[in-house]
Amino acid sequence: MGNTQSCKSIFHMYQRECPFSEQVQLLLDGLLRVDPKARTTVDDALRTAWLAAEPQDSTANVEEGAEGTRTHSDTHCNSHEY
Repeated sequence: MGNTQSCKSIFHMYQRECPFSEQVQLLLDGLLRVDPKARTTVDDALRTAWLAAEPQDSTANVEEGAEGTRTHSDTHCNSHEY
């Protein structure tokens, strides 16, 4: 895919460290490419290690919100390492 400059640049603009793993940064950078011919395709994205990983229990950090809606907890997402 390439380097992780786009993702890091976006966080740097807000004076923050990028909290995402190298795998996620590579995926995001590929999807954010301006040139459509160089951009990561959906098929390529689905084959990345991060998206191809078997998810863990996705309900572990989901809580009941207002009016019965489900919201994601701020703790830690068990599906993937961000």
